[in-house]
Amino acid sequence: MWIHFCSEKSIPIDPKFSIVRVLGDPVKIWDWNLEGLPADNLSIENGIYVANAKWWPLMIDPQA
Repeated sequence: MWIHFCSEKSIPIDPKFSIVRVLGDPVKIWDWNLEGLPADNLSIENGIYVANAKWWPLMIDPQA
């Protein structure tokens, strides 16, 4: 729906958009993985959200 809306309004879009590519710092992500954070995309995205949040978010780890 968003892609169609953006196309109608001539808003440029990136079909390969990724939070990890935009907000992620590869060095921080690598460090998180060394500390035990799983390397899957969901875990890395959650790490980015926590690292950039002004408040401590409530997050439940489905892997624990």
